[in-house]
Amino acid sequence: MSMATEADVELGLRVSAGNPGAISVVARLLGTGHAATVRALDQAGILGPAVWVAFKDLGGQDAAKLVELARDIDDLKKRLQELGY
Repeated sequence: MSMATEADVELGLRVSAGNPGAISVVARLLGTGHAATVRALDQAGILGPAVWVAFKDLGGQDAAKLVELARDIDDLKKRLQELGY
């Protein structure tokens, strides 16, 4: 497990936007070395509840699947918009 930097913590707080589900997802991603995925979510404006929906509904509650989905961030964003996020 990698150590999160202060910048990672700030990024995590911004991306989770206070949503409890998103906080757990972002913490899991940062804790397993996937800060680049969290940065991609941030840059795409996928924040708070949208992070949770991406993880829960589109990723099947599988962090590895969310990382995979985020590789095509435009498609992920489009799919979330179709769900109202």
